[in-house]
Amino acid sequence: MTSKFLNYELFALTPVELKQRQSHGNVNYMDLDYVNNPIPQMPRSDFFKHGDIAVTKNNRFSYVPAHTHSFIELNYMYAGTCTQYINGEK
Repeated sequence: MTSKFLNYELFALTPVELKQRQSHGNVNYMDLDYVNNPIPQMPRSDFFKHGDIAVTKNNRFSYVPAHTHSFIELNYMYAGTCTQYINGEK
């Protein structure tokens, strides 16, 4: 894969990114119930449809709300910066 193709794929705006950039807020595209469960668990089924490893692009232009999951999440920054909080610690 060439870096030109990778840049095109990673920097292309998704529909969620367009909404988040316009609203300056988070779009709950997974319909998680933050009212009854302020720190919901991410559903495995949304990530592991094709095997035991999932590579996904996070949506930009908003924070990621607090959440939990029953799998390991490994973040890689291709460009830019990110501040992570795990169990309330920076």
